[in-house]
Amino acid sequence: MVILYVETNFAIGIAKGQDPESDRLLKDPPPLTRFHIPSICFMEALSTLKSERKLSAKFRADIETRLRETRRDMTSENAAVLVRHLEEVVVKSNLLLDEIYYRLRNVLTDLNRSAQILPLTRTMVDDGLKATLLGDPTDGLILTSILEHARSDPATTKVFLSANSKDFDQEPVKQALKDAGIKYFKNPNDARGWIESIARLTNSESEPETKHE
Repeated sequence: MVILYVETNFAIGIAKGQDPESDRLLKDPPPLTRFHIPSICFMEALSTLKSERKLSAKFRADIETRLRETRRDMTSENAAVLVRHLEEVVVKSNLLLDEIYYRLRNVLTDLNRSAQILPLTRTMVDDGLKATLLGDPTDGLILTSILEHARSDPATTKVFLSANSKDFDQEPVKQALKDAGIKYFKNPNDARGWIESIARLTNSESEPETKHE
């Protein structure tokens, strides 16, 4: 088996349509691959959606203000055209937000059904709050959860996939992952290729040698 650790950005990238390769990886993982995700990532993903809604509401409010001003021009054909476009922008913005929510709900549902969820323990919280490898405390808890779980299962092949290279693609973090027996990848295709290569190597080593007369 291969343990594939993912975090919040995995779900958000799929929900926002920014990472179709991760979506394919979730729906069709390599054989004997089991997703693992810290429980805190579910709450963080929903909080991110809440922030997205606030940004979208501000955007729509700005558009509505522009619409009110543009509608006051009763003579310009350009104003009339702009009003129609701005009205369509408001509609499409609402539809896009609904689509993001729908995709996020599906991703979190799939992970809840297929992944092993890593619960926060008192030790994880204590270590995460003391962690100095990452500046963001939530990312610190995510990293601590993954490291603690990895150390509890040293024999299994482990991979961590995160496009959040700003935080996780740092030498101290990568070294901590390596020390825990975890291979780090930023790209889902690279992670898939490496896992599949490990599987092929394992299969070839397990095949009995052909005897020659």
